[in-house]
Amino acid sequence: MLNRSSGHETGPLSTAAWLARLSPDGKKVGDLEQYSSGYLAVITFNASGAGTDHGRAGLGTTSSFGFTNDDRVLGAVSDQYDSAANRYETGIGLLAQDGTGVETWIASTMGYDLLDPALSPNGKLLAVTRSAPGATAGRIAIYDYATGAFVKTLTTGSKDSGPVWSPDGKRIAFVRGASTPHSRIYTVSATGGALKSIATGRSVTWAK
Repeated sequence: MLNRSSGHETGPLSTAAWLARLSPDGKKVGDLEQYSSGYLAVITFNASGAGTDHGRAGLGTTSSFGFTNDDRVLGAVSDQYDSAANRYETGIGLLAQDGTGVETWIASTMGYDLLDPALSPNGKLLAVTRSAPGATAGRIAIYDYATGAFVKTLTTGSKDSGPVWSPDGKRIAFVRGASTPHSRIYTVSATGGALKSIATGRSVTWAK
């Protein structure tokens, strides 16, 4: 952890982190960790660095996650069975705080995997990576958080991933081609429209 004001560094909080996210209240850090069982687990830690493991938020084949505005954890988890493709597809669920799995399913769409959940600042919309089954990138899409209904896709490519909201909820940043040598960061209006190229990079967050 780096304090942007003082420059003070704390940690490392984990030596096996796969993906790190800071909770909205700034008190917890979540990461994905590889376990001997072959699963990725979402673990939360004290952002201050005090103590060690602060409690397991979920365990399973979670490939990506994000925090809700009240500091709960959303995970991308295998959900509905697609008999035509003979596979389980990935949806977004609210993970139980006791680590027992999905407490509530938020969104899923047959024929797609939903990854990289990012909740809007007002808590009404969920941005995700909507990909072809088994892929880790696709299009950036919006779902209604309360109902799980699909709203719209914001991009038309097949290599977009990792959406994050601007603090005012008006734009979304994402990465195009994260697994390629030419990955680049873009932003787009939350209502759709032209993309704005920002910089080269493989991951992105949005500072206030």
